[in-house]
Amino acid sequence: YRFSKLVGPAGMVYSMDTKQQHIDFLNEFININHITNITPITSKIDDICLDKKADYAFMCSLYHIIYGVSSEPQRSALITSIKKGLKPGGKFVIVDNGPVADNQLPYHGPYITREMIIFQLAYYGFELESYEQIIPQRYMLTFKWNGN
Repeated sequence: YRFSKLVGPAGMVYSMDTKQQHIDFLNEFININHITNITPITSKIDDICLDKKADYAFMCSLYHIIYGVSSEPQRSALITSIKKGLKPGGKFVIVDNGPVADNQLPYHGPYITREMIIFQLAYYGFELESYEQIIPQRYMLTFKWNGN
């Protein structure tokens, strides 16, 4: 919804999920709110199923799951599909949970170090553009895809 407002009426937001129940909820939400610039897509665990080129890809609280439960071929195929879906110079933004010191309250759920993601995406050809520590438990990484 916020990305829809950000891109405005001339832009388009493609929202992917592997669970049809989530896509159904999103379809109901956009219909009730008369939103015309969000296109829900039922994706696969190894393919975002986007046949367009986008300026940005965004993943929140998901990379640690992909890393933890996907096989290397599934993870590789998923990242390849994200690369195929990005325009040259496109950005891939990941927000996820990081480990914290013993005396800090952890964010809910599992975590993954930012260094692991940075090294993996460098392997896949992404260039780290920026890093932000949102709160002690959450970080945001922005990568650039040069299209090579």
